[in-house]
Amino acid sequence: MTLRKRWVGPVCPSPFPWQEGEGAEGELERRLEALSASHARLQEDCERQRRELQGLERRLGSEAAEKQALQRRLGATQRRVRAILQELELHLQTSGRVVIKQQREINDLQTLCHTLQRDLDKSLAAQKTLLQQQQEIEAESMELQEFLQAEKSTLADALKDAEAESLIDN
Repeated sequence: MTLRKRWVGPVCPSPFPWQEGEGAEGELERRLEALSASHARLQEDCERQRRELQGLERRLGSEAAEKQALQRRLGATQRRVRAILQELELHLQTSGRVVIKQQREINDLQTLCHTLQRDLDKSLAAQKTLLQQQQEIEAESMELQEFLQAEKSTLADALKDAEAESLIDN
């Protein structure tokens, strides 16, 4: 079996350089060196990317741990906030009940004040009326005392006159 040379064209080198004869060995060595250099560059690139990947994985692990820590802190903070909100809500409900109770007491006291004010106004009016009646009665009493005093004087004078006449008649 003989190897046939394959025609590739004038620009492309033969895909099988060992078939071309002399100088093929030099070509193979150059290609081997080029491939070896390319392989070395690819290995270096691969190693660099592996190191970058390992760094990224460490960073990712660190960030994941940090994220978990932050999530735990966030959860704890959320629980504290919920507890504070529940406490505030309870306080507001209690305050609301106290406010309602105090408002009722205020309304009751205002009603009592209005009632007491009406009673006071009535008492003042009655007192004024009684004072006026007292003044009128005192005035009538004075007039009556003056009248009685005048009558008494008149009767005393009449009695003296009658006694004097009776003494004269006797």
